[in-house]
Parts: sequence; structure tokens; C-alpha cells
Amino acid sequence: MENELPFVNNPQILSAELRRLNHERHKLKRSIPSQKFSLKASEKKIIFDKTNGLCHICGKALSPEKYSITYSLLFNEQDQPLPACKNCKTFHDNYLSDEIKWIIKLGLWAKTQIEYETEIGQLLAEEFTDYEQFRENGRQNPRKPYFIEIETYPVKENFILNPKVQFNSLGEMLYWSYSNLSMAYNALDSKIYGRMHKLLRKKLYEGLINGSMNIRSMFIDEKHKLMAGKCCMYCGELKNLQIDHIIPRNKGGKDFGENLVWACKKCNASKCDLDLMEWYNKRGEFPPLQILRNYLKLIIQYCIDNNLMQTKYPIPQGIILPFNVEFLPLDFPNPEELFVSFYVE
Repeated sequence: MENELPFVNNPQILSAELRRLNHERHKLKRSIPSQKFSLKASEKKIIFDKTNGLCHICGKALSPEKYSITYSLLFNEQDQPLPACKNCKTFHDNYLSDEIKWIIKLGLWAKTQIEYETEIGQLLAEEFTDYEQFRENGRQNPRKPYFIEIETYPVKENFILNPKVQFNSLGEMLYWSYSNLSMAYNALDSKIYGRMHKLLRKKLYEGLINGSMNIRSMFIDEKHKLMAGKCCMYCGELKNLQIDHIIPRNKGGKDFGENLVWACKKCNASKCDLDLMEWYNKRGEFPPLQILRNYLKLIIQYCIDNNLMQTKYPIPQGIILPFNVEFLPLDFPNPEELFVSFYVE
């Protein structure tokens, strides 16, 4: 379509395109000599009447005694000057037409995100209001902050902007659990799941799904086990320790280091051949994040090695897995209820 903005599906390309337009605008301004135009009162009256005294961009009613007139950046005798408010004139006279199109398109998108209080919308609103406060502090006569009864205008649930997480495959379910784990690790210090933590979860999940990101190797987990010392990885007990398989051998668990942990006699006997998350569920507990990370990496790697990541969800009958999908952690407790692992002092 003529004069349509280009289709951009790459963030870096979008940024570069905006920089290109900015460069073109400054290049154009340097090539055009500065000109000033004075109009007679009768000429201004003719311009004012063209839109019945309304800003031709936003529709705001203008004062006959005080209003602006817009000219193209490439002003010439054929241009038709039109009345505008001060704010619209600033945009119209100082940006290229394609830049204004991007401003409107991006602005409408941002408005919708903020209106529905999506994760990115709340982050944008916070940054914008901080910026507005900074600007207001520079005014000679700062204004009082705007107030509105928030409860009168509640957020409408929008399933397009805030989709419920639905899984089409086993891989999507596993990656969502792993992304929640990453969010939990990052939120431990702050004690709450903030907007930034949820954005990080979203970025990781999308990256895992499209293949631009991968789960981290088991090296850091093995290093952590060595640093933690000899204690039960399930409860922290120091005595009567045995070797346990995170994924039981009779369910496909291997006899290699990543699948082996120290466990006290009591935990080892209690867990027996149960799935790790099923066992913790029966105990009414949520596992330490370290052992959970070990567990998730092992079952994800198992599914990758056995071409199970694209298996449809819900799981069809007849497919046997070394873990219980029913207990896979998709929602995590508040960060203040979580801890990384048991350490030996």
C-alpha cells in the first residue's frame, strides 16, 4: 500500500530505521535555509476558518487570537498552511512524515498496553510518570498531580493482551516451568515478583520456544553441589547420608553425576521411586530452587534426547515419561517463601 510504513519484525531493525529517519531529518534541515514568514491578520483569519477554528491534527478548539500555523518541513509556495495547537505544531514542523507515522503507531500501541496494565504497559507507565515528574520539577510553578478515582475505571480483562498460558506441547510446558524458576531466582532479593521479573520470564520463555535461547548447562549445578558440602539436598541433614537418584533408575534415571545427590536415609526411603515434585507435594512443601533446577534440566534434556518436546499436550495415552506431568511446577510460591538450597556452615 502506498505510503504505508514498512513491516518490521526485528527490534534492532526498528531502532535502526528510527535512527535513519532522524538522520535524514537533520540532513534535510541543514540543506534548507531558515525562513521566517509574517502573515497579515486577514490572511491568518482565512487560515483559521479553513478548519472552523480547530487544530487540523488533534481537533482541539483554538483561540482566534492565539494559535499556531503548520508548514511542511519542505516549505514551498504550494504548501497550504493550516491552523494547529502548539503541541501538534511541534511534532508537525519538526519531524518527517514517516517519523510522525511511527510516533502515532508506537504511541497507540503503548497507550493500549498502559490502558490494560500489561506487564510492559506497567513498566512503560512507571518510566513515563517518572519522566513527567522530572519535567514538572523543572517548572517555575509546578502543578498538582492529576487525580482520578481508579476504582471507577477498573482494568478490563483482555485475553489478547494478557493471554492465559496455554500449552500446545510438552516442551512449551517444560519451558514455562523453567522460565518461572528463573524468575524466582531473580526475585529472591526483592521478596516480590515485580514487573521486571515477569518481563525477564517472558523474554526467556519466548527465547526458549523460538530457539534463540537455551537452558544453562549442568556445570553450574554440579559446582553448586560441591560447594554445598556433604549434606542431604532435600532437608539439609548431615548424618546417615546415601546417594540418591533425582530421577529414579526404574524410571530411566541414569547413574551419572548430574542425576546423583546426597540424601539422608529418611528422605531416601521416603522418596523411593516417586517423582521429585510428586514427593514434595505429598510432603506439603516446595523444593529448594537448586534441586528443582537440577530436576527441570534433567527432564528437559531427557525429552530433547528422546524427541518428546513436540509431544502434544495434554499428553496422549501410552506415552511413558520419567516424571509426573501432573506435578510439574507452573506457579511458584512468593519469593519470601523460597530458598536456594541447604548449605553446610
